[in-house]
Amino acid sequence: DRGQLASYMLKKPESLTADDFSNGHILPVIQTPDMQRGLDYFKPWLSSDTKQPFILVGPEGCGKGMLLRYAFSQLRSTEIATIHCSAQTTSRHLLQKLSQTCMVISTNTGRVYRPKDCERLVLYLKDINLPKLDKWGTSTLVAFLQQVLTYQGFYDENLEWVGLENIQIVASMSAGGRLGRHKLTTRFTSIVRLCAIDYPEREQLQTIYGAYLEAVLHKNLKNHSIWGSSSKIYLLAGSMVQVYEQVRAKFTVDEYSHYFFTPCILTQWVLGLFRYDLEGDYVLEIVAYEARRLFRDKIVGVKELHLFDNILTSVLQGDWGSDILDNMADSFYVTWGAHHVSGGKTAPGQPLPPHGKPLGKLTSADLKDVIKKGLIHYGRDNQNLDILLFQEVLEYMSRIDRVLSFPGGSLLLAGRSGVGRRTVTSLVSHMHGAVLFSPKISRGYEPKQFRNDLKHVLQLAGIEAQQVVLLLEDYQFVHPTFLEMINSLLASGEVPGLYTLEELEPLLLPLKDQASQDGFFGPVFNYFTYRIQQNLHIVLIMDSANLNFIVNCESNPALHKKCQVLWMEGWSDSSMKKIPEMLFSETDGEEKYEKK
Repeated sequence: DRGQLASYMLKKPESLTADDFSNGHILPVIQTPDMQRGLDYFKPWLSSDTKQPFILVGPEGCGKGMLLRYAFSQLRSTEIATIHCSAQTTSRHLLQKLSQTCMVISTNTGRVYRPKDCERLVLYLKDINLPKLDKWGTSTLVAFLQQVLTYQGFYDENLEWVGLENIQIVASMSAGGRLGRHKLTTRFTSIVRLCAIDYPEREQLQTIYGAYLEAVLHKNLKNHSIWGSSSKIYLLAGSMVQVYEQVRAKFTVDEYSHYFFTPCILTQWVLGLFRYDLEGDYVLEIVAYEARRLFRDKIVGVKELHLFDNILTSVLQGDWGSDILDNMADSFYVTWGAHHVSGGKTAPGQPLPPHGKPLGKLTSADLKDVIKKGLIHYGRDNQNLDILLFQEVLEYMSRIDRVLSFPGGSLLLAGRSGVGRRTVTSLVSHMHGAVLFSPKISRGYEPKQFRNDLKHVLQLAGIEAQQVVLLLEDYQFVHPTFLEMINSLLASGEVPGLYTLEELEPLLLPLKDQASQDGFFGPVFNYFTYRIQQNLHIVLIMDSANLNFIVNCESNPALHKKCQVLWMEGWSDSSMKKIPEMLFSETDGEEKYEKK
């Protein structure tokens, strides 16, 4: 305005509160200089005069989706139709999305697709470089988009020309040649605009998470002598960023593909604190506990676990003079320990709280008592489970409990078979009142049967709003497309092409009233996928020794991005010595666990 060059300045929203975080999908935006620069790059391309197609490129977890959502929210009378691309996405799925969001109008130049409920439509394709190439090395989705952008229309299956009006194409993708990502043709990239963004710098990360932490800690501790102070909160954010950066430097994807740490994990770390009853003396303990769940549970090998513990200890001692980790051996934060006893079963149709059920602290003795009661109830409804409750089993149960009590919390349980992953998942699901479903594989089990099983699961989660745990093991992926479908389901809450338009109409009918009651605007199908993302928990049990394990995980990126990875090769030596003792003891494992 002044006709002068000005540098970007940080714009921090005025006093964020806990209510600003009630929707986990739409988080408050902290306008850092990098973010403002990125916005200014592509905002002109979104203006109603130009409507230019563009691709936003950047590393995974750098905030592309958040930036675009923020820019879209400023547009007037515009609907956003998002397509989460996966290996299976084709032009057919794009046409299906168009038919859901547009109406066909006959004009003097032929038939035209126009947006249904608003003036313009933005088709947002997330991860546009994931669709598989055909045998000629072509992505049918990209080829179709190229035709649409060049000629503003396409030929339908009857070879009639159909035009597109007021529809803009926007895409995002992660650069880099990771497995499962494909190069876009230069023919396509030459006709779209490109904008590249990167991870925020350390100082900006500290500012973002300092603002988020303030909202979390001020909920209960606004008048606390330490945690009421903005400078201390900023220092805590700095400690968290430091742990993240050191872990990221030490544990890289070159060692294991799931050592994939992006700023998203910092967001999960801060928002995870909403689940705890924060009291001044326990803040650092809870921050450390949450860090161990998000980082440590992924780590492979005893030596590497010690390395992580040293990073966390050195940061907490260096910044806070705290030796909190020494006193945490017998602390389990579980839903059954929360003050408001919502750790029990969730009533059917009752959604989980936005940040998950509250967590409270129990000792190993108290947790054993809770689990023993759970085993009795499980034995009444199903068969009796014979579980020995030693320390590592309790730790494993507390980790699974933490994830399955979070909206849409999904798990990738990697390791060797025989450590009780299925048993523990079944028991925790039952204790939460969730429906456990696992496909029954028989000789003629084909993709058709798997699709029918998925439809049954989606009916329970999306229409009946039940908490559903879909448990899948290695041997059940008899066809390579099964894992691709699960990848789509994790990424977007839908499987492209699972339902025909004729099936969708009656399926979604019961949701129309419910959607308007919940204040949900837009197509009912979007509400259906939202409910699936809230209510469906996918648990994948995979053998890390399997030759296909790495390829499967890398070519289906949602397995690492959307699942909490719990790595468990086997029981530790101390546990292996404990098991025979417990089996031989007359009380059959009833004796107290003695720490040696």
